[in-house]
Amino acid sequence: MPRFPGCEEKAVEERKDCAQNKMLQFIFSNIKYPEEAQKKGIEGTVVSKFVIGADGKIRDAEIVRKIGSGCDEAVLEIVAQMPDWIPGKKDGKSVAVEFHLPVKFKLADDAPKEEIKEEKRPDECFVKGLELQDLSIAPNPSTGTFRLKFSAEKKPLIIVVSDMDENLLYTKEIKNFSGLFDEEITVETKATIANVIIMQGKLLHTSRITIVK
Repeated sequence: MPRFPGCEEKAVEERKDCAQNKMLQFIFSNIKYPEEAQKKGIEGTVVSKFVIGADGKIRDAEIVRKIGSGCDEAVLEIVAQMPDWIPGKKDGKSVAVEFHLPVKFKLADDAPKEEIKEEKRPDECFVKGLELQDLSIAPNPSTGTFRLKFSAEKKPLIIVVSDMDENLLYTKEIKNFSGLFDEEITVETKATIANVIIMQGKLLHTSRITIVK
């Protein structure tokens, strides 16, 4: 997988965590919480999608999960400001890799917030309610490797696994979904709980898995 730059001097086994921390530092140091969103009390997670080319440059950035009020544009702006990444590799050669990046907007606990109902927010991209058949996540608890199996409509979908702080652990977009997903997934995390999120159309389903070491 591609890595955010700045950790090349680290040992190989330390580079992934180091790169994740460098990326988070860059985002939190440069992103601006839009005034409109603050005034409206808007909180939530924006998910962007972009391609990291074989040359490490970012292209084709777009938002796949919105919360509106300027937050989506703020994420695209921060993605555009990112330096070139260390490109992903396959069989020893640099390759283009699609990457999903969730960015969480949260106001201070004492900040005024309006009561906004999810089903009435027009700019929300996904709502809970995706129906899955024969859903299985096993084993659960897991040591980090588990089998995800389910059936759903034959429509494009996105699968995301994140920890409780919404750090991305795994992502896969299936544009030509056959109706059945049955794959083994491996995640590396120090967290004890992970979210398994399946998004299709404007609907999503969320399950949790316990990670034990």
